[in-house]
Amino acid sequence: MSSANLITNGGFEIPNLDAGDYVTVLPGAEPLGFAWIVASGDVDVGNIPNAFVDFPAPEGANGLDLNGTVRGSLFQDFSTTPGQTYELSFLFTDNPFEAGISTADVSVSDVLSDSVLLSDSISHSTANNGTAAAGDGDPDTKSYLNSFVASGSMTRLTFTSTSASNSASGGVLIDAVCVEGSMAGLPGDGNGDGWVDGLDYLLWAGAYSTHPGADGDIGDGDYNDDGWVDGLDYLLWAGEYGNHAAAAVPEPTTAVLAVVGFSAWAVRRRRG
Repeated sequence: MSSANLITNGGFEIPNLDAGDYVTVLPGAEPLGFAWIVASGDVDVGNIPNAFVDFPAPEGANGLDLNGTVRGSLFQDFSTTPGQTYELSFLFTDNPFEAGISTADVSVSDVLSDSVLLSDSISHSTANNGTAAAGDGDPDTKSYLNSFVASGSMTRLTFTSTSASNSASGGVLIDAVCVEGSMAGLPGDGNGDGWVDGLDYLLWAGAYSTHPGADGDIGDGDYNDDGWVDGLDYLLWAGEYGNHAAAAVPEPTTAVLAVVGFSAWAVRRRRG
């Protein structure tokens, strides 16, 4: 199960652009709803294909070029739970209008302490604009996936162009930026909200005795992913209850007390 994307406008579909159009975004002049802050230089949001990029956006209609008229940098802050593991993913290619290697830095940091949680770099040089036929270029899109552990309640994701070229066509193009809470290390967190709580119990109870199969998806209530939603999954949830990491079970809530007897029976019940 995937949890909600914590990044707003990760596909850069805002601003809404006409086919083939693009807009250069400067610091302090971000469009309404853009949700990203341009920190330096400028960036281009383009509806592609257009006059410079002759292939569709990796996702949706728009993509973002980290070189606007010059190398640019932008960031977005988002809420996180300290100690929670998150996964960062996005798609990227390069602007094929100019030959050469396009590069960028990717960083994740804690907003309050400015401590670096993830620091990485990407490069791309194999996109091409194809022939004169509109839209037949090849982006050779790459996928990025990495993880980090939040240390505070607000976290910042930053993309910075580091291309050797400082021109309008020397940048990395990014799209489909996503940050999600990772299921890893959160057994029992069926709804993916970062906490093992009564909502996850209700999810398990609603699915009790079903047989979803071992599918890697704990959102179906099968918290141990053995293919059955049963008392073993309740025990896993109970052992994690009250935190987003393995912790002692706190004083049971009313909802928990109401089902203790049933749950003890459920553990002994044979799978049917």
